[in-house]
Order: sequence, then C-alpha cells, then structure tokens
Amino acid sequence: MFNKLKQENEQLKSQILTLQNNSSIYLSNYNFLKSTYDQLKSDYAKLQEEYNKIDLDSYKKELKVVQNEYNQKVSEISTLQNQINSISSDIQIQTYGIFDLPEDIKYYKSELNNIRKDQKHMILSGKYYTCKSWSINGSASEGDRLLKFLVKISITSFNLYSDSMMEKINLSNKSTILSKLKTTYNMLNNNLNKFDINLSSEYFNLKLSEAEMMVNVSIKIQQDKDEAKRQKEIIREQELAERELDKEKDRLERELLKLENQQLKGDDSPVLNDSIKKIKDELNINEYRRENTLSGYVYFIVNKSFNNDCYIKVGCTRRPEAQIRIDELNCASVPFKFFALGTVFTDEAFKLEHEIHQRLDQYRVNKANIRKEFFQINPHQLEKILNDEFNLDVHFDYELDDLEWKYSQNNS
Repeated sequence: MFNKLKQENEQLKSQILTLQNNSSIYLSNYNFLKSTYDQLKSDYAKLQEEYNKIDLDSYKKELKVVQNEYNQKVSEISTLQNQINSISSDIQIQTYGIFDLPEDIKYYKSELNNIRKDQKHMILSGKYYTCKSWSINGSASEGDRLLKFLVKISITSFNLYSDSMMEKINLSNKSTILSKLKTTYNMLNNNLNKFDINLSSEYFNLKLSEAEMMVNVSIKIQQDKDEAKRQKEIIREQELAERELDKEKDRLERELLKLENQQLKGDDSPVLNDSIKKIKDELNINEYRRENTLSGYVYFIVNKSFNNDCYIKVGCTRRPEAQIRIDELNCASVPFKFFALGTVFTDEAFKLEHEIHQRLDQYRVNKANIRKEFFQINPHQLEKILNDEFNLDVHFDYELDDLEWKYSQNNS
C-alpha cells in the first residue's frame, strides 16, 4: 500500500515538473507573443498615422491622369492600326497601277478623289470584270489564280497608260486622248474576250469622268497662268505709263518755259496766253495721272482682219493717250490695223475693265483663255450696255475708215 502511494507520489512529482517546464515554455511564448503584439500594435499606429497623412484626392487625380493617358495611348494605337490597314490597302491598290492624286492639284480635288475612290472600290471588290470559271489540269484553284493574274496585268497596264494620258490632257488634245483611251481599253477587252473575260464598261466610264475632270483642272491651271501674265502686263503697263508721263511732263515744262520767256520779253498776245493756259492744264492733268496710279483709258477696238464687225476687243491702258497702246497692238500678227470704236477715261481703269469683262463673259470668243479680251457682240448692243448699266457717256464711232482694208478688198 505504501509502495503504491510512493509510486503515485513520484508520478505526481514528475507531472508537476513537466507542467512547470511547460509553464515556463508557455510563459516564454506568451512573452514573445505579447512582444510581437506590442510591436504590431506600434507598427499599426505608425501606419495609421501615415495613412491619415495620405492625400487620397491627389492619388485619385494621378490615377485619373494615368487612366486618361492609357485611353489616349489605346486611341493612338487604334489610329495607327487604321493607318496600317489603310497603307496596306493603298499598297495593294498600287499593284493595280492606281495611285493617289499629286499633292499639287488644287482644283476639283474632291471630285477627283471620289472618282478614284469608286475605281479603287471596283478593283478591290473585283467588279471591274466578269468571266467564266477556269480550271487547269482539273484544279479550279489553279485556274482561278491564273485568271486573276491575267486580268490584273491587263487592268494595271491600262491604269498606268491612263495616268500617263491624264498628265497630258487639256482642252486642245481632249478628243485625241479620249479616243486613245477608248481604243486601248477596247483592244485589251477584245484580247480578254477570247478567254471569256470582259472588262467592265462602268470602270471605263469612271476613267472617262476622270479625264473630263482633268481637262477642267488644266483649264483652271491655264487661267491661273493667264492671270499671272495679266498682272505682269498691268505692272509693265504701269511702268511704261510712268515713264511716258515723266517724258510728257518734261516736254510740257520745257514748252511752258519757252512760252513764259516769250511773255517776259513783252509778248502778251491772246494766242500766247491761250497756249500757256493749255500747257498748264495739260500739266495739271499729267500730275493728276501720276498721283492717281489706277486712272487710265478703257478702249473698245475692232479689226477688219476678223471679217466680223462684232468681234470687239475690250482693254485698258494707263498711257497718256489710249491710241499709244492701240498702235502697239498693230503688230505683224494681224494684217490690218485696229480702230477705236470709243474710249473711256476713268479713275479706276483696271477695275472698270474687269467689271465690263465679267458682264460680257457670255460673249467671249475664247472661253478658255481669259487673257484674250475679244467679245462677239453687236457694237450697238455694247454701247447700250455701257451707257445704261455702267452709266458711261460713250458714243461709238461707226464711220471707221480703214483705207488699207478697202484697197485690199478692191484689188483682191
């Protein structure tokens, strides 16, 4: 009994010792955990303090900026992708001999681009030709490949030839070039017809429309050149007028000085006084013309060379007398002289000339070259227009006497 109790006592001691050891370990763990907890608590407090210092609105704004930049980059990538697709399409269409319009084309560019757009659509959609299916050695795919190659080189050669013609076409060679285009297209079609291939007439009509538009472009370009030449002629006319007015002024001053010397010597005759007054008036007019650089004459002249009294040239000059300019026009290019139906002096000669040209535009003889200032209109009708619509006091001379023309007619 005693031994049993002693044994149990030993077991209890052992358990107590174990518990004491475990308690020490638990205490150590507790202290570690508590220390860790205190550290975490301290770190949390610091983080909370730093969090409280954070400007969330500022970060939100930065985030929005970044988001906008991201969206912009996505848009740029999309734009670049579209450009790549467009360039790929352009490269593909260029293999058919269709290229973009030259950058220096200023007129009818929108209309020409629309025509080219329709041509490209027909090419890329394959609507520019019709054919029967082909097969080579029983292979439909091989036949289709050869067919497309044959049609492509045919339409490409025509497009390249057409472009070379478009660069040359103008009003004077229009019918010739259109005929060449038609002949070439028909020749290609006749050869392709042997293989049951037919190029579309609709595609050819688009080329004809382009050619017609390029004629209009050439007319506009020529009109620009003509206008530039007209401006140069105006400047030249101004310079000539200034030189002649200076020359006329020197002549009048010398003449006046001579007459005034006669007057100082005692000549007080009415004839001398009238001559002095006349020269002074002419000097005043000369000075007025020099100060008013736009003043001058608008003239209306005819020439028997045209065998048509209704061919009237309307021009202007700043020369001291309109006849000086008219005489210059009597060059070797016309067999007979120009004669003036009438002239009008005005403070704005070039403006009046331009307005009369606009009013008479429907009567132009040369519709393409506006520098050719001839109008086919009855002189009486023109005289009425000038007096009624422009409030000019014009009286045409209908008794023009061209002796050279009469002599030539009587001895022909």
